[in-house]
Amino acid sequence: MLARYSSVINPTLQFEGELMGTLARESIKGYTEGTTFAWQSRDLDQVSGGASAAFVHHKQNGLRSYAKLGVHRRAVIAGKQAVYANNGTNTATGGGNLSETYTTGELGFSFKGKGAVSISGSLKRHRSNHSTSGTHAHLGLNWTF
Repeated sequence: MLARYSSVINPTLQFEGELMGTLARESIKGYTEGTTFAWQSRDLDQVSGGASAAFVHHKQNGLRSYAKLGVHRRAVIAGKQAVYANNGTNTATGGGNLSETYTTGELGFSFKGKGAVSISGSLKRHRSNHSTSGTHAHLGLNWTF
């Protein structure tokens, strides 16, 4: 599910917002490796959702720049426990990262030049409540011929 909202603030500035959500089910079939290792089948259900807000600046020369902030959350809602057998010893585990919240921040631009050339770029940073973080950089050049 995705819902978008856009509002013009003035002739060169606009607000863009998004709400998103998903519900996913993964069916994991059981597996046996001889008499040494096996796991039982299970269904894993996960829900996720988030929101983002961006301010977009348009210039008459074809330059578009933006700043965007977002927050996202995911959680396992069913199938949290996995059952394994290793050398005849059964183990049930339900630990791990069963939920996570992360925030994002992004700065970017695009420029449509004369003719068939356009350039785009962005720098995006994310951080989760489990101390994971990362940075993504993008630079693109499109030339239509």
